[in-house]
Amino acid sequence: MDGKDTKLTIRISEADLEEIDEFLEKNSSFGSRSEFIRHAAIDFISKSRAHFVQPSETNVNVNRKLLETLSLAVEKGYFGSISGALGEIINYSTEKGIISELIAKRRREYRNLEESVSDIFNEDLGMEKGTKEQNDKKNGGI
Repeated sequence: MDGKDTKLTIRISEADLEEIDEFLEKNSSFGSRSEFIRHAAIDFISKSRAHFVQPSETNVNVNRKLLETLSLAVEKGYFGSISGALGEIINYSTEKGIISELIAKRRREYRNLEESVSDIFNEDLGMEKGTKEQNDKKNGGI
């Protein structure tokens, strides 16, 4: 890079622009939209290169269909961003008890697995004990 600034025109939805403007009103460390967008772009690139995730950030694997649906909802202005939509979905799920239900279901599944493993382990011990007793009888032991 030669240090020379180049003018760039971008298209951005009104909803996204409102988000940026609201952020800039509350955060005076950026002098303009351009400065903010420039900083955001460089920050995104550097994080992508380093594969760095802030401790407060969470990676979520979302299936393609849900991602397409959320993208369309963002495009239509129902949500400000995909992460905002996911946040609302999680909050709604929490309010409706869906998260608690999911955790309870996983807990039951874990207990069932734990019981199955315990049963298998006890069966194996019983077989070993039975084999030892059979061997003792054959050898004139107890």
